[in-house]
Amino acid sequence: GYVDAKREVVVESGKNTSIEDTALAPYETYTTHIDADQGGTATNEAGTVEVVFPQGALPEDLDVSIVRLEKEGYPVPLMKGQEFVDSVQFSEEHIDFNEEVTLRFSNKWGFSAGTKLPFAFGSHSDDDPSPEFPYYDPGMGQVTDDGEWIELNLHHFSCPSLVLPSCGPGS
Repeated sequence: GYVDAKREVVVESGKNTSIEDTALAPYETYTTHIDADQGGTATNEAGTVEVVFPQGALPEDLDVSIVRLEKEGYPVPLMKGQEFVDSVQFSEEHIDFNEEVTLRFSNKWGFSAGTKLPFAFGSHSDDDPSPEFPYYDPGMGQVTDDGEWIELNLHHFSCPSLVLPSCGPGS
């Protein structure tokens, strides 16, 4: 299957319109089984994304598949002035955790250690808590002390996204 994408457009009665093309990202077939009682670490096939589940964080055992999204396959329209940085989609969405889990992106952008990066969950499904808004449940991630990872603490699975305001032309 593919990650859902959502586009909205206003059309006047009796008029035609078109929307821009969007690329759909396929779900990754690589999965990691996580035992709810034991916890563990799930990764994508490339090892560039990790989710660390403490013991008891999951309500039940789960096979986790993680798709690291590129700008071309990002399922949420970017608002004017926003810059896509990174995002992931999980094979299971809308799972509330019993306690925080840690999502780790490899720092392919080279942000400095300690850099704080805002994130929010991209709303691309009518099943999202606020489907009328492009983003919900904002938080703050941070680059690890060794500069290798960007870590986000999550209370649920959806589509956590690092989308930043533009710094101007050429940024």
